[in-house]
Order: sequence, then structure tokens, then C-alpha cells
Amino acid sequence: MAAAADEPGLTAFFHEMSELGGIVVKETPKLDLDLYIQNYRGRTRLDRLLTIGRCCVPLCVEALKAAVAEAKSGRDVERYREIWECIRIAAPAEPEAVFDQAWADKTTMENRQQTHHLETQLKGYKNNLIKESIRIGNEELGRHYENI
Repeated sequence: MAAAADEPGLTAFFHEMSELGGIVVKETPKLDLDLYIQNYRGRTRLDRLLTIGRCCVPLCVEALKAAVAEAKSGRDVERYREIWECIRIAAPAEPEAVFDQAWADKTTMENRQQTHHLETQLKGYKNNLIKESIRIGNEELGRHYENI
């Protein structure tokens, strides 16, 4: 569903985007967002949705709503907050424009617990000088930091 370009939130949002030097596409695109985005996974999918939401007037709300859902399926609270800021300005009447503080708090707490667990585990491996375990521990900690 394409958004109407005359909505006050969208007008303000894209005015802000153009003032920040962003590219604003006003023409209706020749692609189906769902078909396009199904080719991507993880952070790339989220980045593509956010870029489309920031640049394409007709697909803005649809892309930002999908980006909110994608962000909440992951563990990156800061990225969710960034997307929420965009949809809050562009489409304040949408249910996704309400910040999910409970999800953010829960995810932040889980991220801290997981970080503490992985760092403690790695410290134990280093004390025991188990080289393969140290390598795996570093790899797991790196993947965790990449996800948050």
C-alpha cells in the first residue's frame, strides 16, 4: 500500500530528509517491496528497508513498518530506536510509531546477560589456556556484538 504524499507527517519527514542531504524519490517505483526484500536476510534486510523508508515517498510507511518488525525480531535496540524515530515522524498514527519500551528493556537486559556470560566463559578459557576454546569464545563474542 503506497502512502499519500500529502500526509503532513510524510511531508515533514521528507522535508527533513532533503535538508539533511538525503535523496528523495517521489515517483512510484517499479518494484514490489515484498518481492525485492525477500532476497535479503539479517542486517542487510534491515538496512535496505530503512533506506527505502528514508528515500521513497510512496513506499515510506510500508518499508518503515517492515523495518520495525524486522528490528524487533533481532537484538539491536539502537537500530530499533533509529527506525522508530523515522516512523514516529513519518507516520505518527501508525501503531508501530509507539515505542515498545518493554521490548527494548527486556532485550537490553538479555543482551547484557549474554555479554556477561560470554565474557566470563572466555575469561575461563584464557585462564585454562585452551587455544581452540579461546578461538571459539572470541568468535561467539564477536557474533554476539555484531547482533547487538
